Amino acid sequence: MNFYTILEDRSDYNISRVRLLEKAAKKRGLDFHYLVACETDMLMLPTLTKGDLLYRVGPGSKATNIEKLLLNYQPTTFYTSNLLALRSQSATPFFLSQNRSTLTIPFIAALPNNLKQASKYVEYLGGFPITIKIIGSSHGVGVIKVDSLDGLMSLRDYLEHSSVTGTVFMRRYIEHNVQARLVVLGDKVVASHANLRTSDFRTNVGDTNKRQRKAEQFNQTIEKLAIESVRTMGIELGGVDVLIEVKTNRAYVSEVNFPFYFPTTQKLTGVDIAGAMIDYLIEKNKKAN
Repeated sequence: MNFYTILEDRSDYNISRVRLLEKAAKKRGLDFHYLVACETDMLMLPTLTKGDLLYRVGPGSKATNIEKLLLNYQPTTFYTSNLLALRSQSATPFFLSQNRSTLTIPFIAALPNNLKQASKYVEYLGGFPITIKIIGSSHGVGVIKVDSLDGLMSLRDYLEHSSVTGTVFMRRYIEHNVQARLVVLGDKVVASHANLRTSDFRTNVGDTNKRQRKAEQFNQTIEKLAIESVRTMGIELGGVDVLIEVKTNRAYVSEVNFPFYFPTTQKLTGVDIAGAMIDYLIEKNKKAN
């Protein structure tokens, strides 16, 4: 059995995941192959079979396009339907919002056209502060806290005339001290950790000097919320970010990430997430074939 993984480039962010997957795959007797998208000859792609396993480890347009082509061979993946691989990450809030039982952060999928509309949108989101989220980045990049109408309109003008190409959302600001990251595989949470707020309102900020993390298991309500969110997305694996509101202690799904960075959770918890992922695909493949 072959395990194929695709990465955009050889950055540490991608390679660290590949190494864990390679170790787990070889331990299980699989033939491991990885494709570096920026180095790949598109006329020399491998020929897969239904007996092969496929997982794209990270974002990137070239890696995503290769994945879409390889899906034509119908390998085993974490998609409930391989057609769902065609959806973009920016579609995540729309998927989640269709499931009324999933508690997602209220959002508006556009910036206001004028001051009157801005006031209306802010009122709908519960008043200032609000956050602006630009889809496509990670580690808190593209998440902006806005405290006034003047600030909102100024930011809107800048984004309208800048080179930003990602989808932009307005979202309710959820005051939180803890962001839960839960790794969902199938119908259960296999590992989880907490990102703790420090001096930055973004608990997942990329500055490691500001970040504080710890392994933590969350209550059944939060785990159920994470599992339901992944299922709604039509995938069987996801890194779910949940914000726990300070005043109400309510849990809101912030994002469902797929693919996602799992080495941090694996290191903090000691859970072999890479091995669990591969075991899941092997079992799914056996049932299908």
